[in-house]
Amino acid sequence: MKYRNIIKKLVSESGTTNSEKLCKFLGIKIYYTKMNFMGFIVKINKVIHIFINSALSKIIKDIVILHELGHYFLHPIDDYLLMKDKFLFTENRIENEANSFAITAFNFLNNSYDYISENDLKILKKLKTYV
Repeated sequence: MKYRNIIKKLVSESGTTNSEKLCKFLGIKIYYTKMNFMGFIVKINKVIHIFINSALSKIIKDIVILHELGHYFLHPIDDYLLMKDKFLFTENRIENEANSFAITAFNFLNNSYDYISENDLKILKKLKTYV
């Protein structure tokens, strides 16, 4: 898998497979708030911040965090990048790379969830096409 070595190294160095703890290890701040899109990553005063829609399910919050980490590792964060509902599955190269990173990381981290909705399963199935 394309991004497996980055993820493996991160997990090895951080000692965790939890997406929030991976961000903490990297010095990335996470904020949960109500908004009209899934999430975005921004650099403010040299600090990386990820904003996540608080209304998302736990599994999709993790996917969005991993998607934004894909941007962190693969793309310069000089401005902000939005992950709107419509942008999750787009023909945009940058978003597709972040999706590929997210599903690779998600499969590698293998976290368990108490509940996965039908909508969550549809999103995961669609994301698997990016591997």
